Amino acid sequence: MLCGNRDTEYPKSATCGSSQSLLLDCGEGTFGQMCRHYGNHVDEMLTKLSTVFISHIHADHHTGLVNLLLQRERAFNSLGKAFTPIYLVAPAQIMTWLNQYHDHCQEILSHINFIPARCLCEGEDVPKFKTKSFIQAALKRNDLTKFQTCLVRHCKNAFACSLRHQSGWQLVFSGDTMPCDALVHMGKNATLLIHEATLEDGMEEEAMEKRH
Repeated sequence: MLCGNRDTEYPKSATCGSSQSLLLDCGEGTFGQMCRHYGNHVDEMLTKLSTVFISHIHADHHTGLVNLLLQRERAFNSLGKAFTPIYLVAPAQIMTWLNQYHDHCQEILSHINFIPARCLCEGEDVPKFKTKSFIQAALKRNDLTKFQTCLVRHCKNAFACSLRHQSGWQLVFSGDTMPCDALVHMGKNATLLIHEATLEDGMEEEAMEKRH
């Protein structure tokens, strides 16, 4: 598991399966953080990265994605491995940005298999066969029995996620949020909770204003 945004010192990592990993958010400095943390092994880590979860469309949580995708393609070529697209779980609004980049800068859409984050919310229908197939493939690739999301109290279309592994552990990632009942429900009895910690004690008023 990797967590990347501009404020973390380095990505936190643990593999989901024997050879795959998953990234939680992808801020503008994510690839640089990976280089500093993994050094000469960064290309190997990039080729093992199967899935990216983007919690919401704020710059410090998603603007490192394009560079990460391009560096991942380079790593596959450098190591002589067959390229495979990444599973991208994110708010649907991210596709406006990716489509514009694809149309006006360089082709990028072949790098992703997109799963709208809302489709993984409890009780949501998944209308498209392609999305269903991507969900099942992402679960299998990461040795997960369940990948769930819920809406949280931050900006519009902000999500938390829960990952339940075949071996029994559950990881819950809050993204940015105010206290949120849906997150409490989804994260109950989790093995590990990675949670919002933007503002310290004594800054409650600012936290309310910024929905943290």
